[in-house]
Amino acid sequence: MWAGLAAAAPLLSGCGGGSDAAAAGAPNAGAASPPVVVSGTVTFDRVPVSGLALDYDAVVATPARGIVVEIVAGGAVVGRAETDERGRYSLTVMRPAGELYVRALAEMRRTGTPAWEYRVVDNTQGGALFVLESDPVLPEGSSVTVDLHAASGWDGKRYSEVRAAAPFAILDVVRDATDFVLAAAPETRFPPLTLHWSPSNVPSRGPDGQPNFATGEIGSSLYSPSAGIFLLGAAESDTDEYDRHVIAHEWAHYLEHALGRSDSIGGPHTRGDQLDMRTAFSEGFANAFSAMALGDTRYVDVLGPGQAHGFSFDIEGPFGSGGPNPHPGWFSEESVQEIVYDLFDDEPDTPEDGVALGFGPMLEVLASELRDGRALTSVFAFADALRARRPEQRDAIDALLAAQRIGPFETPYGDGEQNAGVPLDATAVEPGDILPVYKRLEVGGDPVELCSTNAYNYLGETGFYNKLGTRAFARFEAPASGTYRFEAVTTRLPPGATADPDMVLHGAGLLELSEGEPDDALCTPETPEGCAERFERFLGAGEYVLEVYEWTNTQAADAEHAPIGRTCFDVSVSLR
Repeated sequence: MWAGLAAAAPLLSGCGGGSDAAAAGAPNAGAASPPVVVSGTVTFDRVPVSGLALDYDAVVATPARGIVVEIVAGGAVVGRAETDERGRYSLTVMRPAGELYVRALAEMRRTGTPAWEYRVVDNTQGGALFVLESDPVLPEGSSVTVDLHAASGWDGKRYSEVRAAAPFAILDVVRDATDFVLAAAPETRFPPLTLHWSPSNVPSRGPDGQPNFATGEIGSSLYSPSAGIFLLGAAESDTDEYDRHVIAHEWAHYLEHALGRSDSIGGPHTRGDQLDMRTAFSEGFANAFSAMALGDTRYVDVLGPGQAHGFSFDIEGPFGSGGPNPHPGWFSEESVQEIVYDLFDDEPDTPEDGVALGFGPMLEVLASELRDGRALTSVFAFADALRARRPEQRDAIDALLAAQRIGPFETPYGDGEQNAGVPLDATAVEPGDILPVYKRLEVGGDPVELCSTNAYNYLGETGFYNKLGTRAFARFEAPASGTYRFEAVTTRLPPGATADPDMVLHGAGLLELSEGEPDDALCTPETPEGCAERFERFLGAGEYVLEVYEWTNTQAADAEHAPIGRTCFDVSVSLR
C-alpha cells in the first residue's frame, strides 16, 4: 500500500507486496537473534502510448530502477539500499523482535562521482514524498522475500484506485535521461532536483493568472529553476506521468540550468510561433533532447477524456500533420529542434543533413560557451560555439542552419543574419526593428533607437511577452570598471498612447531588471520624451547586453494594459 514518510507524506492506498518466509524455523528462545536477509523486487505499471492514447490493455510491469528501499522495524529504519537494473534489492538486517515492513521511496540518489538526487513529491500535500509500503512481515527464517508493485489505478474505465505507479514512471524517464548524459560525460554530478506531481495538478492557473503550486493550478507541466519540475496529473483532462517526452523535455530545461545557463523567458509557445530567440532555443533544444534521450523522434502528449486524445509531432519534421514549418528561422523552436537532432543523429534524413556529432560536443557547449558567454543563449551562440569546436564541420553545420533560413552569420551575436521573420501585421514593424539582432551601443556615444512591437504574435493574439520583436537588444563594451548609467527615452509611439519602457542588463546571466513606472506628470501623449527609464549599475570591464521593451507589449491584452504596439526608444549608456 501507499504510506507516508513520518507524518508529512500523503497517506494513500495502493498495491502492496507479499512475503515469502524461508523454511527454516524461528530461532530458539533465549538464543541471540541471527540476522535476516530481506530481498525482493520493486515494479510499477508502465502504461504505453498507442497512437495518441494511453493503452491500458498493454500495461507492462516495469522494474523500478535505482530507487531507495528501506526496511523499517520498531518504528525505525534498520536498513537502506537501492534497487538494481532489474528492480531488485537485498538487505541483511538484525532480526526484529516483531514485524518489519519494506517501503520503496520515490527517490533516486547517488553520492560520489557521478552523483544525483531526485525526488517525486506531492506539491498539493506540502511537498510530501511518495512512498510505496508493503504489508507487515514477521520473519521466521534466515531470509524473507518482499516484492512491491505500484499499480496504475485504472479499473478498465477510469482511475478508481490510487495511481501508485505515477511517481515511479516519472523517475524511470529521469533515469533514462540521466544515463543518456552520463554516456557522454560519465563523471557528471547533477544538482538535486525535486519533481512535483499530483492528481490535483490541473491545466489551469490561479485567479491571478499565475501558477498556484499549493492548489495544483499549475497551468501546464513546467520547470522552475527555483523549485524544480511540475507535472500535470488531472485525469480525464491532462496527465503527464506516462508522457515520456514531456518529462524528458522538462528535465532538459533542468539540465540547461544545472550544467549550463539558459536565458529563456519561457511563456506560451505553439506551432508557427515566431519567438524570442532565447525561448525558441530552449524549447527546441528540450524537444530534441527528449528524442535523443528516449531514442524516439515521435513526441507525444496524451490528454483529454480517458487519456485517449492528444497531439504528436516528429522532431525531425514536419510538425505533425500541419505540413512544413510555416516560419523557419532563429526564432522558431521547430527549426532549433530539427537542427539539434540532425547534429546528433547519424541517419541523414535530408540532403543538408551531413553531420553526426553525437551529444558530447553539444553538452560541452552547454557547459562552457553557453554557460559563460556574454551573448544571450540562442541558436546563434550554440551553433557558433559548435563551429569553433568542430571547424572541419563548419560547412555541414552551416548547411543545416541554412535549410532553416538561419544565417549566414559570423558571431554568437548573429552578426550578418538576414531573416527578420514574417510579421502578422506588416504595418506594425519597420526595417531595422528586428535586424541586426543586437544593435551596437558605444559607451558615451550617441543614443541608438530600439523598437518594441507586438507584430509577431501568433494569429493576431497580443500580449504574449515571449514573441519576436517584443524585446530589442543592444550590446556594448564596458571599457573599465565603474558605475554606468542607462537611459531609454521614448521617441515614437502610437497616437494618444503613453509608453512604459523597461530594461534588463545581462552579463553571462541576468544582472539588473529595471521596471520603474513613468512619472504621470512628465509622461503624456503630448510629451512622449517624458516616458523614460533610467538606472545605474557598477560593472567591470567587458561585454554586456541590454534588453529594452515596452511594458504593455509584454502583457495580456486587457482593458487596463492592452499592448500599444510599435514603440521606440533612444537608448544610451554612459560611464558616470
